[in-house]
Amino acid sequence: GLTTNIRDGVVTIRVNMPVQVGSNTIVNEVSRTIEEEFGTTVDGIASHVMYCLPEGALSGVGYAIMNGVLSVYNNELCTSVSTQMHEVGHNLNLGHSGMGSDEYGDQTGVMGYSYKSSETPKMCFNAAKLFQLRWFDDKSVSYTPGQNSWVFNRSFTLASVVDYPTTRSFVLVEILQPNIRLNYYIGFNVAKEFNSGVKQAMNQVVVYEKPWIDGNDSWRVADLSQGHRHTISNFNGVAGDTLTIDVLSINQSAGEAQVRLELNRVGPPPTRPPTKPPTRMPTPRPTPRPTRTTPSPTRGVGGRNPNSIDKPTAPANPSCKRSMEACETTDDCCFGYSCRRISSDSSSDGFTNVCRTVAKNSKDKLPRTQLYWWKRRLRGDASAEMPQELAGEGEDANGGEA
Repeated sequence: GLTTNIRDGVVTIRVNMPVQVGSNTIVNEVSRTIEEEFGTTVDGIASHVMYCLPEGALSGVGYAIMNGVLSVYNNELCTSVSTQMHEVGHNLNLGHSGMGSDEYGDQTGVMGYSYKSSETPKMCFNAAKLFQLRWFDDKSVSYTPGQNSWVFNRSFTLASVVDYPTTRSFVLVEILQPNIRLNYYIGFNVAKEFNSGVKQAMNQVVVYEKPWIDGNDSWRVADLSQGHRHTISNFNGVAGDTLTIDVLSINQSAGEAQVRLELNRVGPPPTRPPTKPPTRMPTPRPTPRPTRTTPSPTRGVGGRNPNSIDKPTAPANPSCKRSMEACETTDDCCFGYSCRRISSDSSSDGFTNVCRTVAKNSKDKLPRTQLYWWKRRLRGDASAEMPQELAGEGEDANGGEA
């Protein structure tokens, strides 16, 4: 059974099965019960959900879904603060923190080994993980030695993330190697406040390496005190090039370290490809005299060639219809007019045949003023005023021949 009353972020879920069925079966049944009782999936309840399994259900310490919501713990370590941070760190897409050949060997952050205590140790994630999380972006910086106006060396003041709220200095530094996609990260590992229980490299400048892709493990490569240095050989995949990280000074009371990066190349630094001289504006070629071409004939309305010249035809019927009247053939129109199809609102198919003035290359299209007048005439509106352009083309204002 289940009560959906979550108190202080905790709810007890009971499933009817022995612990011997294994952790996967129990986890699946717990998730199914949550969905049934809460009406939502696990990720609909909270951003992160932790399952504390009963004794004997899980042989290991715990596990988590990378870049996910769920983490699972055995009964003994479910209240271990370092174990909780470690597994939730996997939910945040963090890999392990290693040193030497030990995948968990870096104990400057909680993505290494965990501890049983529910209160200690007070420690955070290492510099490589914190840079990935982007929690301190406004006081983080990325350098690409040898590129982007880099001149041999660069110095900076480095503070601890503990002093992030008050310092004006960088707290995290990333060094990019774009050719080989293996980056370095530098942090000042001050042992105070929420990092007071850090297990290794206390109050030293620490250097880590991590591949570009998030979720990969980080590896601690150097712990530097004042006056010490770390050299990266074949920097950025260039044989013989070295990058030196020097700790010039450490001010313990101010919580700051002065660090210098120096790039040493085997040969002269590469130069950018020369910029091409500007291209002269092209001189336009003389335009040949236009040649008038006659478009290929296309069939117009009613099978006529729209590019042909209308030739007035004397009507065979002496009693022809007056101009601008409806017609069926040109024989129905007076001399000087032909029976043409025009757009009209008064017919079912949207067109009407009407006697209209003979014109060259008309393509059966009419000026807007003429079309509007003809439409009104076809509807029987005798008050329509003739357009100015038709005033001298064979009709008077009342529709008679001039």
